[in-house]
Amino acid sequence: MSERGLIARRPSTEDGRGTMAILTARGAQLLRDTASEHFGRLEAMVSGLSVEERAVFLDLLARVVRGSAAPGRRLTRLSARLAPPSGQGPFTR
Repeated sequence: MSERGLIARRPSTEDGRGTMAILTARGAQLLRDTASEHFGRLEAMVSGLSVEERAVFLDLLARVVRGSAAPGRRLTRLSARLAPPSGQGPFTR
């Protein structure tokens, strides 16, 4: 993605040993251009689930993500940044 100009790598502000990937203006534009289609596909994938089933699905998915995260990773913070605005996206019925 950095070769395509979508992200820039910067030293971590929290820990100088780490590297952060930051969206460039080009990357942010690509995200804006494709997010609606992406969330539409996700909506189609879960369209057969009731509100209650979607809640269970999200709970299970969150457990999988937490279980697969390496110690020290901040996937929940990343997930919060990537989440669609409130009231939008595939799980908002």
